Order: sequence, then C-alpha cells, then structure tokens
Amino acid sequence: MKSWMSSIAICVALSGCSDDGPWSGPAGTKMGISKEQLGKYSVLESVGSNNIGTTMFSSKQAPSMTSAADTYEYVFSPEGQLCMVQMRFESVRQTASPLMLDLKTRYGLPAKDPAVSWGVVWSSEKYKLSDNLSEISAEFQGEEPNVSAVVSFSFENVKDCKPQS
Repeated sequence: MKSWMSSIAICVALSGCSDDGPWSGPAGTKMGISKEQLGKYSVLESVGSNNIGTTMFSSKQAPSMTSAADTYEYVFSPEGQLCMVQMRFESVRQTASPLMLDLKTRYGLPAKDPAVSWGVVWSSEKYKLSDNLSEISAEFQGEEPNVSAVVSFSFENVKDCKPQS
C-alpha cells in the first residue's frame, strides 16, 4: 500500500511539472509558456517584428478557441516566454461582440485608450485583472457594419519582450 501511494505521488508530481494546457488565460494561454508548449495546440508561423522589434508568431488556432478570433498572434521574450497575445477579428460589432461583453462583465467598463482613435483599455493600474495580465486593449477600425478589431492581452512580463540592446 505504501509503495502504491508513493507511485501515485510521483506521477502527480511529474504531471504537475509538464504544465499542459489549455490554460486559463486569454485564448487558453498563460504568461511565460514556451513556443513548444503553445505549438502543441497551434501551428505557429513567424510573421515578422512588431513595433518594439520582437518577433511575432501568427496562427489560426489557439489552445482555446472560445473567442473565435480569425487570427491569433503571439509575442515571446528573447528567452522564449509568452508575454503577449493578440486576437484579430475581421468583422465585429464593437460593443456587442461576445469577447467584449465578457471583458466588460469581468472587469467593468473600459477606459478610452488615448493612444488610438477608436479603442479602449483595461490597465492593471485601474482594474483588477486576472491571469497575470498587466493590460488588455481593444482597437477598432472601419465603419459599421464593417468593423475589425485587435484585442491585445499583455502579461506582466511584457517588459521582458523588448529586445536587449
């Protein structure tokens, strides 16, 4: 009986170390997962660099597809840890999309994002965010009924994503 319990404890300990997803964060991700971990759920394709010079990876899949984005983009630190997830929606109704309604229900009404002409932001300075998120922003483009959106989820380690100079 004692050896059986030890075997179970070892199996539980080993499975806990694997950190298999999907995870509880945006699109089934979480802060710090590796490209290899994410690659078990998504076919990642390098799409170039973002505005801070970090390589971005794109995919039509995510560990959790509940948000039903058209494209998912992932940013990793130079050490290979996930620090940002972006969901791109080709056609949305900015105030009535399921993702925006979920975010409003979870965190409250967002603040106007002064960095973009048509966007909102939830910042950890003003809102109690979950899943190690430091900021959520949504930027809309187009005119109704043809509106597209990019919803960005920045994790607390986003500062690590800037290339070292």
